Amino acid sequence: MSLPDRPFVTVVLCTCNRIQDLPEAVEDLLAQTYGNHEVLIVDHNSTDGTAEYAQRKAREERRVSFHNEPLRGLSHARNRGMGAARGGIVAYVDDDCRIPPGWLEALVKAYRETDAGGVGGPAKARLEGRPSWLVRELLRMSLIPGVYDRGPDRQEVDWLIGCNLSFRRDVLQTVGQFRGDLGAGSPRGLAGEEVDFCARALRAGARLVYEPGAWVWHKIPRRRQTLAYALRFSYVVGMSNALIQRPVNRQAIRSLHPLKLLVNVAGAAGRLYARAVLRPAMRRELSSAAGAGGEDAGRDRA
Repeated sequence: MSLPDRPFVTVVLCTCNRIQDLPEAVEDLLAQTYGNHEVLIVDHNSTDGTAEYAQRKAREERRVSFHNEPLRGLSHARNRGMGAARGGIVAYVDDDCRIPPGWLEALVKAYRETDAGGVGGPAKARLEGRPSWLVRELLRMSLIPGVYDRGPDRQEVDWLIGCNLSFRRDVLQTVGQFRGDLGAGSPRGLAGEEVDFCARALRAGARLVYEPGAWVWHKIPRRRQTLAYALRFSYVVGMSNALIQRPVNRQAIRSLHPLKLLVNVAGAAGRLYARAVLRPAMRRELSSAAGAGGEDAGRDRA
């Protein structure tokens, strides 16, 4: 599908209890140099005044709309935004991101200059506090979750980070929805919903392009700046990758650096647990729900 020179873009901003960060992200999106866009704020079960702020902003600013998603989880919120979007391109950013004014321009430029079905860019670390030696080392080795950088060159990739990704509408219509059993707020606290979605997009024939000019700052709070958090997250990612049957990146696990080895061991443990325990349990649950006549059984397990 060809896009017009200045396609209308929908930016979906999913949020949950981040009233301290959300207003800055909204103002950043309204300040984009690319003016042909709308901002959809999708709240999933906030209790901190987020809904009140978003509703007020939608009344004040015609480019902003508010949507409530009663189901818990980021994937459900993303799906709600997908269904309400009017743009030929649908982009996603997180509520704790700061977005430079030229972000959307860079995204659209990449679509115009390639035949990409999806485009995303770097997520640079916006650290809380002064980084310690350990934090700097974890960053150098790409071991802090929420940070993504493939370098200074535009290139084809196999996945895009969830806090900075976009797709053409026809790709979304072909691929379907984000899996509700994966992602933040999912029943088992799993990850990898964007990895799974990107894999399905690739199988459908879409090209995914990394555009270095379309970067965002991603807030990394202190609790995520620890080796313990990196190990826990790697364990969860290992479980999630096993469930979506993502191949092991052999090149990434060859490092003999002690920190990298620890993180790789945690990821391998997560994979083993998912294969031995989680996958059989989820199959039993799906079978039981289908046998009981649950019409929604498997709806999010595309």
